[in-house]
Amino acid sequence: MTDTVPVADLVDQNCHGVLRTELGLGTFEARLGAARAPAAPGTTFFDTQTGFAVRRWCPPLLGLEAHCPPASYLARRRELGVAETSRRLLRATGVSAHLVDTGLPGDLTGPAELASAAGSDAREIVRLEVLAEQVAD
Repeated sequence: MTDTVPVADLVDQNCHGVLRTELGLGTFEARLGAARAPAAPGTTFFDTQTGFAVRRWCPPLLGLEAHCPPASYLARRRELGVAETSRRLLRATGVSAHLVDTGLPGDLTGPAELASAAGSDAREIVRLEVLAEQVAD
């Protein structure tokens, strides 16, 4: 399609850094769902639309078959390591610039690390509510 239709640069206008640590099956699955409640009885968060998308698109980028079992996918992520897994997944997105919200807790990459892994530009965004709290104090 790019031979006939020009593709615009993609900008992720509000993202967070990437975890620097490996995740076990339960923790990874919990991060697939934004809900605070458990998955519906008889299902997992891999059975959600997000879970289906992860299982379809991510394993081939790591050298696995699409829709492979979640345990196989996570084993391959561990085998490659966090840095290489992040590099492969981020570069496959085609995003040329990331605007990074650094306000989340946890061991997350900052803009420079994210840019290096993604092969993109990355800038930190300023959260207005945090800035307003600082000014008010």
